[in-house]
Amino acid sequence: NYNTSNSGLPHNSVRSIAIDEFGNKWIGTLTGGLAKFDGSTWTVYNTTNSGIPDDFIKAICFDTTGYLWVGTPSGLGKYDWSTWTTWNIINSTMPSSHVTAIAIGADNIKRIGTLNGGLLYYNDTTFTNYSYWLGTFPENTISAIDIDNAGKPWISMPSSGIIVHLGGPAWN
Repeated sequence: NYNTSNSGLPHNSVRSIAIDEFGNKWIGTLTGGLAKFDGSTWTVYNTTNSGIPDDFIKAICFDTTGYLWVGTPSGLGKYDWSTWTTWNIINSTMPSSHVTAIAIGADNIKRIGTLNGGLLYYNDTTFTNYSYWLGTFPENTISAIDIDNAGKPWISMPSSGIIVHLGGPAWN
């Protein structure tokens, strides 16, 4: 049992976890930022010591090149092991900065769930939005995203159940 009193965990309220290709555990916390645990050493990334967008880490994912992506209430963050890059409503076409979920498939497309902004697909160049406002989703808040073995994303919403993207414009 790891907590703030017996480890380098920066906050006891853990909101997300991901494990990288080297077995490092990445832990997102409520207000303590992001912690990396390699089995013996804890490294903490927060807004005072890095370019991470927020200390509330709601989602963690790795892309096909191994880069780290985080979802926060202040935007989407990418760490390429030297620099943090942030996307939000100010510097991109994202309709909401509040990122709640991320999933990245073998195609390296980032599926980004938001609070009140729907779902975004990001191909490292362009954001594509699926939302209630555009008539493609039953609501605009995304709870979780996962991708099945066929590469199809499954999206959960707090009030409308689950939908799956079958390709093209079809969502079921």
